[in-house]
Amino acid sequence: MDRISAWRFINPPMAWAQGIIVNQQGKRYCNEQVYGARLGYFMIEKNDGRALLILNKSLFKRAIREVDPGKLWLYQWAPALMNMYFNAEKANTLKDLAEICQLPTLQTTVDAYNRAARGEQED
Repeated sequence: MDRISAWRFINPPMAWAQGIIVNQQGKRYCNEQVYGARLGYFMIEKNDGRALLILNKSLFKRAIREVDPGKLWLYQWAPALMNMYFNAEKANTLKDLAEICQLPTLQTTVDAYNRAARGEQED
């Protein structure tokens, strides 16, 4: 065998699947709602095993509510909370977040994502 399967689910919390996954340049490279094996493939084979999940304040707050103890199993809510509180960068604006995380194309990526979500045509 010359391959293994690396799975990476980003939910629960379900709010995470409504964020945007980007690479080290800030480019979105995968639909966030794909099956874990597909996401793992894109992370490992195409993006050096890295993924950054971008959430706005509303999604972050919803994710916190979704992982309240008693709603999920310990192995689900503990890593989610640890990542949200100890492994997350926060900023007041997307521009500031892009600077903190050194993601040069993040604004362009989010703008394109939002236009597509609204059903607008590309320029």
